Amino acid sequence: EMPELVETFTRTAWRRNEKVGAGAVALGVCEACGTDKTFLKENGRQYFEGHHLVPLSRQASFNVSLDVPANVVCLCPTCHRFLHFGATQDRRRCLLRIYEKRADALAKSKIAASKSQFVSRTLGLED
Repeated sequence: EMPELVETFTRTAWRRNEKVGAGAVALGVCEACGTDKTFLKENGRQYFEGHHLVPLSRQASFNVSLDVPANVVCLCPTCHRFLHFGATQDRRRCLLRIYEKRADALAKSKIAASKSQFVSRTLGLED
């Protein structure tokens, strides 16, 4: 049986600065688990993904850009999926480890001034 063709609404999204994501990925080490091995791309480099800690979908709630290096981490594909779909408590623990390394930069960028504010914003727990 043929699948049904379904029309969807187009979504609007905040334009990303490719240089910010590329800068994070250039790190070449997952900031969640520490691995430097994923799989090789055609160019011979390991594959990593950039991830906005505070999602760009929340940009309208901020007076500063969320698309800045302080808010974008380098992740292996597994950890990237985990931060999107993992159990909340496990994600919270992982995010707190990342926060410890980025607290100063996040505060300077005015994205998160405290641990609790960071966790709320990254997990989408704020109104």
